[in-house]
Amino acid sequence: MESVLEDRRPSLLTLTHNGERVLKLIKPRRWQEYVKLFWFHSRVSKEIRGIRTLSAIGLKTPHVYEVGIAVLPARDFRNIGYYCMENLSCRGYTEAYKHFKSLSDASEFRAQIVQSLIQDLLVMRRHAIVFSDLHLNNLFVVEQAELCWIDAGIIKFRSDSSAKFRRMFNQSVNRLLTFYREETVMSEQEKQLIASQCLLSD
Repeated sequence: MESVLEDRRPSLLTLTHNGERVLKLIKPRRWQEYVKLFWFHSRVSKEIRGIRTLSAIGLKTPHVYEVGIAVLPARDFRNIGYYCMENLSCRGYTEAYKHFKSLSDASEFRAQIVQSLIQDLLVMRRHAIVFSDLHLNNLFVVEQAELCWIDAGIIKFRSDSSAKFRRMFNQSVNRLLTFYREETVMSEQEKQLIASQCLLSD
């Protein structure tokens, strides 16, 4: 490991391979997560499945080079698994959140990001997919406002007409719109645009 990018309770991100790749170590939130490893229901498996599912429906996700899980958990095990993915910054991607920190930065590029976000959410909606942890820190963006989705924990439903899907999809979108409560990140106009285009009627 070369340089720690982020160390939070659920995971640790660090650079590897001369900065060209990012290693994500997944930490257990509770002991039950060790049990979930045995039927591929852990957060490691869910994120990898999410990346593959989003890629299969045409959305951009980081390339994953390697995946591993902790098969024999011990008392001092700090991680339930890991995966190694490309470092998106090497291809010019930046965190979408950085383009929304200041409302004065009402640039055309920012408007394009909102439109790309709406289009990607509509693709997920058509495929009955809920992105569990939807906020701007889990989106990376490059020129032409092309988005790349990270931390892809998703829930896939059989039908986009099921009441449970509609409820959970709306909850996910509303989570995005209310995530940054202590700071004004999105303008009311941007929020209204996303809500009007993406939220499902009851």
